[in-house]
Amino acid sequence: MSINRNHPCHCGSGQKYKKCCLPKDEASRVHGVVMSPRSDDTYSSRRRVGRARLATNTEEGFGDPFVRFCQPLIDKVGGDPAKVERALGMGMLFWNIAVSGDELGKELVENAVEDLTETEEDAEYLRSLTADMVARHRMMFPHMHADRP
Repeated sequence: MSINRNHPCHCGSGQKYKKCCLPKDEASRVHGVVMSPRSDDTYSSRRRVGRARLATNTEEGFGDPFVRFCQPLIDKVGGDPAKVERALGMGMLFWNIAVSGDELGKELVENAVEDLTETEEDAEYLRSLTADMVARHRMMFPHMHADRP
């Protein structure tokens, strides 16, 4: 049974599916892991690959922080699986730039600009988006940047 994007979300949050779990479900489908709604407070062994609990005793799986980080990119492209996959790929690029340090990060940005853009306007947009996403990473995950200025 498929759920309509305007129906209440299957997780019980009370929000519409499109505003709640749709982006995560689409992202998981793109990567071949189908995350069905939980029926109780445990995860089956088959689901552990796609949504394992962290040792911090939270409900958040190991991929959830990355999806939260990428959420603005996912929201921008809508529900098209191919576009969501590209958004997640760009999210991974931004994540790697954020954790790589200043010198390597600058090199990665310029390599991305060279490989992914054709006009100077596109290049400036990519640099600006990269700066925004690196700032988002620093805000969301300060523990990963604690030893850096």
